[in-house]
Parts: sequence; structure tokens; C-alpha cells
Amino acid sequence: PLLPPKPPSPLKPPPLRFWDRNVALAARLNKQWFDGRPSNFLADVGVLAHIMDGGGITMDGYHTPNGLPPSGRLLWRLVGSPQPNITHSDRVSLSVLNKMMPYLYRPCNLPKLIKAGFLSLPFVVLDTAAPAVQSRYSCCYPSDSGTSKFSCPSQGGDPWCKPGCNAGAEAYRENCGLGQSCRYGLKACLEQTLGWRCHNERFPSRCKAELGASSEQCWQYWQHNEIILDAWQHSGWNRVAMIVAIGVMHDASHAAISLAREVHIAAMAEIPQIPLLRYKFDALNSEKPFTLLDTA
Repeated sequence: PLLPPKPPSPLKPPPLRFWDRNVALAARLNKQWFDGRPSNFLADVGVLAHIMDGGGITMDGYHTPNGLPPSGRLLWRLVGSPQPNITHSDRVSLSVLNKMMPYLYRPCNLPKLIKAGFLSLPFVVLDTAAPAVQSRYSCCYPSDSGTSKFSCPSQGGDPWCKPGCNAGAEAYRENCGLGQSCRYGLKACLEQTLGWRCHNERFPSRCKAELGASSEQCWQYWQHNEIILDAWQHSGWNRVAMIVAIGVMHDASHAAISLAREVHIAAMAEIPQIPLLRYKFDALNSEKPFTLLDTA
């Protein structure tokens, strides 16, 4: 006799689509941006972003024959990957972004990049809660400090020299005090950023006006902070464990957006669900600084 048909399998909830997941990720980053504050815990400071500098931009631009960015595929491959021919690629420079410290590095003082349409450059966003990120923290500066100059006698450093970290950066840690959370001096460093000091000034409206005015000028070293992460240990970064998104500024040129899309394609081969985000803030007052670049 014929067997009765099997009962239908219980319906499983559909998997969360990449789009839904990435919308949720953008919302999480926006919350981090709004809630971020000086802290000795990297997960509490805000969003951590790295301009894709190909191992370090100098006054001559990128380490390419013409000084312009390499392909998006190569830019992605170079993130957190030390190169023997690029001395300062043994560390990576990043910035903490939050509502009081919203600025990212722009090569306003490099005419070659500006002329080619690269005033804004693609960046990667890191997972500040990931142990793979936290374990690579080296030091902090409240403003851009030209850390490409702070190299050690041997690439990767030694017990007496930490790549990218000078005595000024080390002082934040030395003066921090005792305790496991205080050993990096991150909170003391970020409290010296222009944005945070403006927030706590006696006349915040005047200070914020000055901060807003500075953003309209070309490169100003005090606009963005600088965080140094190690890239030497374990032969470089585990990008899958550390990076959650690719980003580009809202006012980026066609050339910069095209480069960001190239990077995104290369990144998806390694992290299939990784989103491409647009970053926009409006004079310390933005509802959604991070959104998906390609909205539905």
C-alpha cells in the first residue's frame, strides 16, 4: 500500500537578507556614533575608521609611481598588511568618530590627490568590540600627529620602541594611573581632542562655532584624532574578524566613489556580506551619519 504523504515541514523563518543585516549594522554604528565618549574601553569611544592609505600617505601621495591611489583590489589587500618596502606599514592610523569628534582625515594639503578628485578617500570601519581589534591598540593622539615619521630602527618595533608612538603618546598611558582599563591612556587622550574640549568649555556655543569654521578650511591637524593599531604581529590583520564596513564621504567625487566601489567588490570576495556606507555629518547635528550608499 502507498504510504501516506509526509506532513509538511514546519516553516523556518527566512534568513535575514544582507540588506536587512546591513541596515541593522548602519543603525548600530549610528548609535555608537551618538553614544561615543572618551573612555579607556575602545568599545565605548564611538566608531573607529581607517582611511585607506595604502600603507601610509606621504607628501608625495601614495606609494605608487604617480602618487595616486592604486586599484581598489590592491587597496583592500594592503589594509593591515605590512609591506617590507613601506617602512610605516607596520602600523595603521585610524580616527575615532562620534558626535563630538566627527572628522576624518582628508588630504587637503596634497594638490596631486585633490586635482585627481581624491579629496575624500574610501575608508574601512572596524569592530571596536572585537578582541582582534582591541589587542592591536598601540597609542592615541588627540590630533593628527604625522605618525609616519615615528618609525623604529627595525620594522615592527621592539620592547623599547612602538611603531607610530612617540613620547607624547606614551605619556597619556604613563599618567593614566593603575588598573587594567587605564593601561592605555585612551580616555585621557580623547579628552584633549578639540571636539571634546569644546563640548566641555564654559562657552560651548562659541567653541562649537570655531570648530565648525575650522571644518570649512583645508587640512587642519586638530580636526581629527589619531589612533594607532599594530599591523606587524601575526603577519598582519585578520580582516574578516576586524572590519565590518567600507565607507565613503557623502560629498566624495565620482572618482572616489568609483574607487570605493572597487574596494567594496574586492572586500566582498573576503567578507561576502560587507556593506558600502555613506558617511555624512552636519556640524555636530546629524540624525543618521551612516547610511547604505545604494539605498533601495
